[in-house]
Amino acid sequence: MTTAPRKLSDRAVALIIKARAQAVGLDPNLLAGHSLRAGGITQAKRNGHDEGEIAKLSGHKNIAILRSYLRPNDDFEGTAQVLRTDHREREPR
Repeated sequence: MTTAPRKLSDRAVALIIKARAQAVGLDPNLLAGHSLRAGGITQAKRNGHDEGEIAKLSGHKNIAILRSYLRPNDDFEGTAQVLRTDHREREPR
Protein backbone atom coordinates (compact mmCIF):
# COMPACT_ATOMS: atom_id res chain seq x y z
CA MET A 1 0.00 0.00 0.00
CA THR A 2 1.30 3.45 -0.96
CA THR A 3 0.88 6.35 1.44
CA ALA A 4 -0.13 9.75 0.14
CA PRO A 5 2.62 12.38 0.21
CA ARG A 6 2.37 14.80 3.09
CA LYS A 7 1.92 18.48 2.32
CA LEU A 8 3.92 21.25 3.90
CA SER A 9 1.90 23.49 6.14
CA ASP A 10 2.05 27.26 5.77
CA ARG A 11 3.95 27.37 9.07
CA ALA A 12 6.53 24.84 7.83
CA VAL A 13 7.13 26.89 4.68
CA ALA A 14 7.60 30.06 6.77
CA LEU A 15 10.09 28.30 9.05
CA ILE A 16 12.08 26.98 6.08
CA ILE A 17 12.24 30.45 4.50
CA LYS A 18 13.32 32.04 7.79
CA ALA A 19 16.00 29.38 8.36
CA ARG A 20 17.43 29.79 4.85
CA ALA A 21 17.39 33.59 5.16
CA GLN A 22 19.28 33.41 8.45
CA ALA A 23 21.77 30.93 6.95
CA VAL A 24 22.78 33.51 4.34
CA GLY A 25 22.93 36.39 6.81
CA LEU A 26 19.50 37.98 6.27
CA ASP A 27 17.16 39.02 9.06
CA PRO A 28 14.62 36.17 9.21
CA ASN A 29 12.02 38.53 10.66
CA LEU A 30 11.79 40.31 7.31
CA LEU A 31 10.66 37.24 5.34
CA ALA A 32 7.84 34.72 5.52
CA GLY A 33 5.79 32.40 3.34
CA HIS A 34 3.79 35.38 2.16
CA SER A 35 6.97 36.88 0.70
CA LEU A 36 7.48 33.76 -1.38
CA ARG A 37 3.86 33.74 -2.57
CA ALA A 38 3.86 37.42 -3.53
CA GLY A 39 7.20 37.02 -5.32
CA GLY A 40 5.99 33.98 -7.24
CA ILE A 41 2.77 35.65 -8.34
CA THR A 42 4.61 38.83 -9.31
CA GLN A 43 7.21 36.94 -11.33
CA ALA A 44 4.58 34.82 -13.09
CA LYS A 45 2.76 37.99 -14.15
CA ARG A 46 6.04 39.60 -15.31
CA ASN A 47 6.75 36.48 -17.34
CA GLY A 48 3.50 37.08 -19.22
CA HIS A 49 1.29 34.43 -17.66
CA ASP A 50 -2.46 35.01 -17.67
CA GLU A 51 -3.93 36.14 -14.34
CA GLY A 52 -6.61 33.43 -14.57
CA GLU A 53 -3.97 30.72 -14.84
CA ILE A 54 -1.95 32.25 -12.01
CA ALA A 55 -5.11 32.33 -9.87
CA LYS A 56 -5.73 28.64 -10.53
CA LEU A 57 -2.22 27.82 -9.34
CA SER A 58 -2.32 30.13 -6.32
CA GLY A 59 -5.86 29.20 -5.34
CA HIS A 60 -7.24 32.72 -5.62
CA LYS A 61 -10.91 32.87 -6.55
CA ASN A 62 -10.94 36.67 -6.72
CA ILE A 63 -8.69 38.40 -9.29
CA ALA A 64 -8.70 41.61 -7.22
CA ILE A 65 -7.14 39.69 -4.31
CA LEU A 66 -4.61 38.10 -6.67
CA ARG A 67 -3.67 41.57 -7.95
CA SER A 68 -3.03 42.72 -4.38
CA TYR A 69 -0.11 40.26 -4.35
CA LEU A 70 1.53 41.91 -7.38
CA ARG A 71 4.51 44.01 -6.42
CA PRO A 72 5.65 47.06 -8.39
CA ASN A 73 8.92 46.65 -10.28
CA ASP A 74 10.88 48.83 -7.90
CA ASP A 75 10.00 46.63 -4.90
CA PHE A 76 12.06 43.71 -6.23
CA GLU A 77 14.31 45.16 -8.92
CA GLY A 78 17.87 45.57 -7.74
CA THR A 79 17.26 43.82 -4.43
CA ALA A 80 20.48 41.81 -4.64
CA GLN A 81 22.45 45.02 -5.09
CA VAL A 82 20.81 46.56 -2.03
CA LEU A 83 21.76 43.53 0.05
CA ARG A 84 25.39 43.74 -1.09
CA THR A 85 25.77 47.47 -0.44
CA ASP A 86 26.33 49.05 2.95
CA HIS A 87 24.94 52.59 2.87
CA ARG A 88 25.29 53.30 6.59
CA GLU A 89 27.36 56.31 7.43
CA ARG A 90 30.74 55.28 8.70
CA GLU A 91 31.96 56.68 11.99
CA PRO A 92 35.01 58.92 11.68
CA ARG A 93 38.21 57.30 12.94
